[in-house]
Amino acid sequence: MSEKKRKASSAPDSRPQKKQQTTSVTTVEHIQSSDILKPVIASTPGASFPDVRFQSFSKKPQHGSHMLIHSSEHPTIDYTAAEGTEPNEAHLKHYVAVFDPATNKLKVTEAKRLTVRGALRQRPKLEESEDEDTQNFLALQGTRSALTEAFGSKKSKKAVQSIAENRQLGQGQEGATIANAMASHIADDEDEEDPATATATARSNKPLPQPNLTTDDIEEVYSLSTLVHPSPASTTLRNMPIEQWRARMKANKEVIGLRSRYIANRVTYIGKRVLESNDPRYVQQFQLLRYIELLVEIAQFAGKQDRRRRMKFVDEWPEHTLTQGVPPTIVKETVNHFFPNNTPSDRAMTLLKTTIFALTLHILPPSGKTGGAQLFAEPTDIQLDLAMEAHEVRKLYHELGCKVAPATAKDLTSWGYTKLVDKKKKKTEDGMTLPKPQFAVLKFPLNFPKASGQRRTKR
Repeated sequence: MSEKKRKASSAPDSRPQKKQQTTSVTTVEHIQSSDILKPVIASTPGASFPDVRFQSFSKKPQHGSHMLIHSSEHPTIDYTAAEGTEPNEAHLKHYVAVFDPATNKLKVTEAKRLTVRGALRQRPKLEESEDEDTQNFLALQGTRSALTEAFGSKKSKKAVQSIAENRQLGQGQEGATIANAMASHIADDEDEEDPATATATARSNKPLPQPNLTTDDIEEVYSLSTLVHPSPASTTLRNMPIEQWRARMKANKEVIGLRSRYIANRVTYIGKRVLESNDPRYVQQFQLLRYIELLVEIAQFAGKQDRRRRMKFVDEWPEHTLTQGVPPTIVKETVNHFFPNNTPSDRAMTLLKTTIFALTLHILPPSGKTGGAQLFAEPTDIQLDLAMEAHEVRKLYHELGCKVAPATAKDLTSWGYTKLVDKKKKKTEDGMTLPKPQFAVLKFPLNFPKASGQRRTKR
């Protein structure tokens, strides 16, 4: 088979053009004369310094020459540049080359490598006529601003600019500084918040009944008007159904149908005093027991619900959840007070339980005496009703300002707990140790938990 070959183009212009050779030659000149000043390469590792003029200084030690440049143009910072003192820098040389295209000459000379450092300038002594505090404040602000301007990031420079603008806005009268403007807004010692108000403010965000820290009456620290809902408390208590209890007690029969251990252990001795004297105070105690029973039943039902979901409305609660007789309006408003979103959250349950604990402080002991300037409660029965641990109950009583401690035999006798005294004596005679019953006592000064200053550690 014959192969076809491609013919070469005969056009003379199609051949590639050869590059023309240049005849110019660049001359390199190395300048080594000691009479010529050498250029300087100065920089700051990791930062930049403003455009300032430097003055040069030199000294001739035993080995070679040493150069130093210095600048004091900055308002607060002195810049000094010196040769490096690291051992490896002694064998490293730097050069600067300048090319002149007119003469095709490249001049190369050795350059000094300097490192620039900044240092705060010493502040001159203040004049006697100037305010020392004001000058210290302004000098400090000026130093910080200068450092930020020289070595800071964009974000820090923006913050310094914002502070400067605020300082200008804070200058009211002529000559007034930001320090004076700040001092003018600081209240005197007479206007400082008193400890009672400070404590109330610190406790206002906790799910607790708010105490009255300005009263001298221990019963008004947690008054019934703030614990019984809906208000007014007197109307709510009057609507509590106690006639069935009264009728059973009058017929010398035991009150039945009680699902609260706390109510069952107190309704008998309080009911006897109601029948004996018909004192309004004992009648109110009867009503208060009935209201505590309502709250305990609400807490028992809400404690079994999902804390993250809404509960059913009160009308849809299962039968026998609440003891019959309480007006439905009071039940709804009471539930809405403690569960505004109808959700049994931890915060809502804590508020309900601490309200019950505060109400137990108002229940009289078997002796009918409150013990003078103090209120107290024995928390065992209410702890069992709410299915709580003993340490949790003691903690919540402590949050209310109570001191939880064992009661002495003298206190037990004066409060009417003779059974506990007799039981204690019997155990002692048998050679067995009986733990002292714990009582939550509310008295002045109130014993609130102290705020911890330590950081919580992980378990």
